[in-house]
Amino acid sequence: MPNSPASLPITRMLPGVHRIKRAKANRVFEYWYAWRGGPQILAAQASSLRSLAREVARKAPAAMEAYRAQIKTEKSATDEPTLYGLITRYLDLMNQDKSLALRTKTDRRKHLDLVRTELGDLTLAALT
Repeated sequence: MPNSPASLPITRMLPGVHRIKRAKANRVFEYWYAWRGGPQILAAQASSLRSLAREVARKAPAAMEAYRAQIKTEKSATDEPTLYGLITRYLDLMNQDKSLALRTKTDRRKHLDLVRTELGDLTLAALT
């Protein structure tokens, strides 16, 4: 389900967000976490996938605000430059670069978002 077309806009708007969909008995559930193992930012349940999509759409703005608050807290927790900040700055510059093809930017973002999620709190001093 994370690779479904419906998940692509969310992962682009909220890089690193971890989404889980579950079905149990006659209910379907969807949970969003700020990152894998991070705090929950959305919890929705419904009786069908269609009604679940409506419920998620209704709760998404609040989840986005919670995500942004978590990321700001996470980034400002330390004054040392981290891999997260370095990758974020690179992705911002890459988006402004007109010489790169859209596919190149998409592929790089996908891989760098994974690195940023998994190793983002690593300080640049630790890399040397």
